[in-house]
Amino acid sequence: MNTLPSQILSRFSLVGRPVWTAALLPVLLVLLALVGVSCKQQGSETKPSDVDYYTCTMHPSVRSQKPNDKCPICSMNLVPVMKKKTTASPEPAMGEKGHDHARMLAEQATKTQSPAAETPSEFMVPVARQQQIGVTYATVEKKPLRHTIRTVGLVAYDKQRHWDYVSRVEGYVQKLEISTRGERVEKDQPLLTIYSPDLLTTQREFLDALRMRDAAKKSETGATLESAERLVESAKRRLTLWNVAENEIAELERSRTPKETLTLYSPFKGVVQNLPADQGRRVMIGDRLVDVADLSTVWVWADFYQDELPMLKGGLPVVVTTSSYPNERFCGTVDLIDPFINDAKRAGRVRFILPNPDLKLRPEMYVDVELSMRWAKRWPSRSMPSCPPANATWSSWTKAKACWSRVSSNSGGNMAMTTWRRPD
Repeated sequence: MNTLPSQILSRFSLVGRPVWTAALLPVLLVLLALVGVSCKQQGSETKPSDVDYYTCTMHPSVRSQKPNDKCPICSMNLVPVMKKKTTASPEPAMGEKGHDHARMLAEQATKTQSPAAETPSEFMVPVARQQQIGVTYATVEKKPLRHTIRTVGLVAYDKQRHWDYVSRVEGYVQKLEISTRGERVEKDQPLLTIYSPDLLTTQREFLDALRMRDAAKKSETGATLESAERLVESAKRRLTLWNVAENEIAELERSRTPKETLTLYSPFKGVVQNLPADQGRRVMIGDRLVDVADLSTVWVWADFYQDELPMLKGGLPVVVTTSSYPNERFCGTVDLIDPFINDAKRAGRVRFILPNPDLKLRPEMYVDVELSMRWAKRWPSRSMPSCPPANATWSSWTKAKACWSRVSSNSGGNMAMTTWRRPD
């Protein structure tokens, strides 16, 4: 017969068992999930038996034993390098325990071998990775190596073919012979006329000096004639400084009739770049009237890095293309290499001269610049220099254990390597 305490205890145990079971079930599930994740991580970080190591296709010097590592240089995923399949050589049969002696000698040689004497091993790059990095194949052939540099340039007008008319006298714009910016003008075409009281006064002084010179010639007085000649030259010089053309001065001297206006003519065939003047407006000395630019020849300014500047020289041909005319190529030459370096860009400016007869290249237009040069540098000796030559124009130098080598490639996919062996 059960006692009262035993009955209470048995009833408590029957009631509380489901409660404790329900409380422990989530804890057990969490522990099982953690164990599964850790096992998965350990499985993913385990190197397969047929893989020697993992390396980067762009930087073969990087090696790792973990498949999930990335290249510390370019952050690319590492690819596996498979172990070389070698045939097992038969062990020497020297009695019952003869092979133990051979194995002992092999192990001793392996222990004494220096780690630096390891020979480089071959590795295979998967086809998918080759397609991603753009590996191409070509037949090795002997031909001149050309190096191409590409950059972006900005078109500018030739400052020696640009004229900015500035008012040299006070007056009023009486008439504009041109109407707007961008209008094409011919050489000696009238641009505008200016009425100036000061100019009219100077013309009258010039005519008075001419009459005085004529009177001195008739009187045959040497001192008076010399003084009159000085006055004529002084008045003529003043008219020239006020943008009065030589032919107009000659016409004034012939007709002896002063003109009330001054006409400005285009100094060359070009395009109106700016027209700030308006008809009837008063102009003061120094006010800009009209800008004319000859765009038959233009400049192109481009930036080059400081390690590319030694490759450039005056007269080097250049090809310019633009998205406005995708099927056309504009040829020019290197005209000027700026000796100063931009401290922010660490680059120097180079100026090119290009003919522009059809006016297709316009100021402030972005263009693509391409320079192609032939590397004909030949070293007389094949012996290894103590250090890379200072005037070398190659892209990179690598120092191997037994030789110096330099590798270069260009945009056409050509690659060349020159090696100097270490002298024995």
